Amino acid sequence: MPGWLVVALPALVLAADMVLSLIDLLHLPAFSPDTYQKLLKLPAVAFLVLCVAAPVLEELLLRGVLLQGLLRNFPGRPWIAIGQSALIFGLMHANPPQSLATFVLGLLMGWLYYRTRSLWLCMGVHFLNNLFAFTAMLATTEAAKDEEITAMFGAPWIYVTVVALSALVLAGLLWRVHKTTVLPEAVVAAVTPQMLEVVAAAD
Repeated sequence: MPGWLVVALPALVLAADMVLSLIDLLHLPAFSPDTYQKLLKLPAVAFLVLCVAAPVLEELLLRGVLLQGLLRNFPGRPWIAIGQSALIFGLMHANPPQSLATFVLGLLMGWLYYRTRSLWLCMGVHFLNNLFAFTAMLATTEAAKDEEITAMFGAPWIYVTVVALSALVLAGLLWRVHKTTVLPEAVVAAVTPQMLEVVAAAD
């Protein structure tokens, strides 16, 4: 995993969350809107569940086991594996707005895992995403819960500008990930017969 990405991770996750905030404008029905509010009555427990247990356990299962297996089953077609794991990630949350957001986030984390093969990176993205959501839920007042997300920014054009800039930041960071990582199959393909002969001779 590139060292610069560890430093840039908060910016990447925050930018992704701002882009995903567009989902709120769809006004999808929420099946369990009170679940998190009940959990937030015990902030310490909520933090452990949402920001510690969920990122670790879900990433071990979805990226560490499921996606890894799917990538082996679909050699040369990583987007099929990434898409399937992201779909399962979204369906696990069983709540339309959250399912759509976690599906898109699953695509992001699946691609990051494919490029870096770092489960720690995926856990970091998951942790920061949940931490930002947890902090926002604690900070949101009762009066603000029913307001459009654009109201938080004072004017719709400010919100649109922030989302557009976030999309540019996200695209730039993902482009840099693409440029600074090498796929495992590319490493294998670069091994020539002559290189193998040198290794065999050294043994």
